[in-house]
Amino acid sequence: MQIGFRMRGKGRDQQTDMQRLGRLLATLDELEAGLHSERFGLQQRYESAADSAAFAQQYYEDEAQDAWLPDQIEGLAQSLKDYGRRMETLQRQLELIGRLRASTRAFAEDSGLQHVSRSNAFRAHH
Repeated sequence: MQIGFRMRGKGRDQQTDMQRLGRLLATLDELEAGLHSERFGLQQRYESAADSAAFAQQYYEDEAQDAWLPDQIEGLAQSLKDYGRRMETLQRQLELIGRLRASTRAFAEDSGLQHVSRSNAFRAHH
C-alpha cells in the first residue's frame, strides 16, 4: 500500500503570498490616506486658531481691555498646543507606516516576490 499526499504547487503558494502582501499594502495605503486627511484638517484648524489668537491678542493690546479676552486667548493657546501634539502623533504614525512599507518591501524581495515590492502601492508613496 502506497500512502501519498499532494503538495500545493509553488505557483499557488506564491500567488497566495502575493495576495496577502497586496492586502497588507492596501491596508497601509488606506491608513496612510486617513492620516494625511486628518493631518490636513487639523492643520486647517491650527492655522485658524493661530490667526484668531493673534487677532485677539492684538485687539486686546491695542483697543480693548475686555476681561474675557485673556481667557479666550489662553483657550486658543491651549488649542494650539493640543493641535501641535496631535500633529506630532500623526507624523510618528506616518513614519511607522513608512517603516512597515519598507519592511514589507524587503520581505517581498527576500521571498522572491520582487514584482510585489515594485507594485504601485510602493511606488505611490516612495
